Amino acid sequence: MIAAALSVGLLSSTAAIPSSAAAGQLNAPVGISPDLVNKDVLFAHDHPPIVARAKALIDASTPGSKIDMPLYYFNQQTIIDSLKLAKARGVNIRVLLDGHMRNQWQHTQLKAFLGEDKTKPSYVAVCGSRVQDGTDYVASRGCIGTRQFGADGENPSYALNHNKFITLTGVLLTNGSVAGNVTYISSANLDTYDAFQSAITVTDPKVHLYYSFYFADLEFHQSTTGNDAYNRRWGAASDTYQLFGFPFHEADGAGATSGSNDPIVNILRTENCAAGGSIKVANYRIQRTAVVAQLIAAAKRGCSVQVVTGNTGDDRETPDDETFDALKELASRGSNIVVRLCGSDPDFGGVPMHEKFMVIKKDASAAPQLLAGSANLTYKGLRQSDENVLRIRDAGIVSKYVERADGFYRICKGWTHG
Repeated sequence: MIAAALSVGLLSSTAAIPSSAAAGQLNAPVGISPDLVNKDVLFAHDHPPIVARAKALIDASTPGSKIDMPLYYFNQQTIIDSLKLAKARGVNIRVLLDGHMRNQWQHTQLKAFLGEDKTKPSYVAVCGSRVQDGTDYVASRGCIGTRQFGADGENPSYALNHNKFITLTGVLLTNGSVAGNVTYISSANLDTYDAFQSAITVTDPKVHLYYSFYFADLEFHQSTTGNDAYNRRWGAASDTYQLFGFPFHEADGAGATSGSNDPIVNILRTENCAAGGSIKVANYRIQRTAVVAQLIAAAKRGCSVQVVTGNTGDDRETPDDETFDALKELASRGSNIVVRLCGSDPDFGGVPMHEKFMVIKKDASAAPQLLAGSANLTYKGLRQSDENVLRIRDAGIVSKYVERADGFYRICKGWTHG
């Protein structure tokens, strides 16, 4: 297991604690350490610490505050119990679930105390229907994304709501103050999956506003025909934080598997990493050929490129080789890149790397930047599904992910195809 990073930073927004949440009151919020709500990075090799952090934030929510949660999947009763208590003490809660969870036990329990009326301050809504896809159940669509698409010989698949973030407007701290504008962003679902994951919690008004805008669009399009050309960004490239909201549609005349309107490709192309610079990729699935082409081009310019993945795309239970073509190219002899794999196969550690981040340092004198969020480097993650990627230029946060990436590169085994 890679060691967890330390928390840094001071709160950027505090307020007096509401009298209704005074100490000793029944079902009062439980304070959380100030260190854990601003510029905090949590690394884990399984989900209990991630679930515990999300639960602690919910438990600290103050009466009259708001919580918004778009969730792909969760199966922890403790999260439902904490949401129920928060609702009972006057917290307004809005939850958007992926369609494959429709009428499952989690949805049923949430409906019982949140209701389903989107005109009310609290509700649970579901994006799409629960449909069968082979042996699995999936959503018929995302909240915004509705496109059906297949690449690398895949059958067309459905879009989904793959988000895993939480925004909170009031979080009680152990020093007695209340933090506003709290946003939790994670690579992890709130379940029991054993995998390398991370979560970032920041107290920043712009980040909170950007994610609130995105949630509002998720909420709006949940009951519309969607918007497959969503292509949304908030903030400037030079800002401390910039948010990308997916899906991104290619330009007219461009192919769906091209790099057209791909924000990751555009960033890699613009940064143009060369000698003295570095790119560190840790992403669960790497499928997009245009991203891989940029990584290989950077390596050939002398940029140091490290790549770790957690899933090659191949289903070992079938006789066919479904390995992502782009990943094969990335690991080929002529790429000048060593690809490493931490996967579920015991030969590759037995614990998959489920992270979705990239650290880019364009040259020796440049400050590194981080891309982190919910999105895999797949066509589904780019063209179909509801995803978020936050671009971060905060040195304290980025340095922790540099250490994380280097740790993966040490412990994960080299992978080649064939």
